[in-house]
Amino acid sequence: PGVAFWTIQQIVSRAFYAHKDTLTPALAGTAATALALPLYYFGAVRLGAFGVALAGTLGVALYTVILCVVRSRRFGPEGTAGILRLSLLCLAFCLPATAAAYAAQWYVGCVLSMVMHPLWRALLQILAAGCAFLPVYLGLARLLAPSLLAPLNLLWSKACRRKKRQPL
Repeated sequence: PGVAFWTIQQIVSRAFYAHKDTLTPALAGTAATALALPLYYFGAVRLGAFGVALAGTLGVALYTVILCVVRSRRFGPEGTAGILRLSLLCLAFCLPATAAAYAAQWYVGCVLSMVMHPLWRALLQILAAGCAFLPVYLGLARLLAPSLLAPLNLLWSKACRRKKRQPL
């Protein structure tokens, strides 16, 4: 979920930059960070690494919400109208894909727990998680919201055309 919020934040902050306003995103980020600092402490103490990750996700979510509210009040809601819908759609696709990724990394971890150095095992777990996440996410997006994949399809087709033109 944190990646979705970072994506939205990148889009919304550029609206401020286009109006030559770099101060608002900086102030919003500073405020969100200050508000999230206690979450990092309590998350780390109570939940360890998961708590730190959760605090980071909540912090960027707060930052994104602040930016969206300020942007909407200042410039009107038209510029960000579709972002919420697309974000919820992406989140809906991320949930089953994340479950698949978690299952894949857990399985690889169990199978290799005694036969491999922890660093190599962790690397293979990350690889397995990515290999499980990607087809689930892309499959759901292709089936239920193909317009989300239009930019990727364009890049892919350009890369394929370029590859065909280059001699071996």
